[in-house]
Amino acid sequence: MRGHRGFIIVMSMEHLNGPFCRSCGLATFRKMTASTLKSGWWSIGSLLLAPLTLLWNLIPYARIRRLAPPVPGSPVLPMQEGKPLTRRPVILWLLMPILIAGFFTLAFLPDDDDDASGTGSGPQVGQCVSDAGTLDKPKLKVVPCTSTDPQPMKVMARLEDTADDAGCPTMADIAYTMKRGSDPLYTLCLLDPNQP
Repeated sequence: MRGHRGFIIVMSMEHLNGPFCRSCGLATFRKMTASTLKSGWWSIGSLLLAPLTLLWNLIPYARIRRLAPPVPGSPVLPMQEGKPLTRRPVILWLLMPILIAGFFTLAFLPDDDDDASGTGSGPQVGQCVSDAGTLDKPKLKVVPCTSTDPQPMKVMARLEDTADDAGCPTMADIAYTMKRGSDPLYTLCLLDPNQP
């Protein structure tokens, strides 16, 4: 049986050899697996080693389950098996890999509203947009032109592959450049009815 613990920058591996009777084997499997579930995720390397340890323990677990129960009157008292893992709160730690994968997926997905894919979608000429972001990081969303409070800005022109707003019509009040990294995808020339 194996166990794994992660401590931010260091890791610890536990290893316990048999032979086991059925009760002692099940008790050891449950103890070491519960320990890995609870404390096996807390370092970078552990994100790989903890799942491998849990999978590895399934091999001896399958062998131990095929053993006959201990014979009464044995010279050594068998260990108490304890509750199955599925009946312990520690089983919820199995959600940790799903939560970690979900976090990284959300953290590194491009924002659809910002058209980070560069597929040519995003606000088009004639559509209206509203800014749902901040001054430092505007976030334009296409909205109906009939919206009020505040009135949306109308896209007067869209200049592809440039951050230069020199091509914007003179009636445009604001220029917004969408970038992928440091490369400009397009610049929107906007008419803002909310400006005096």
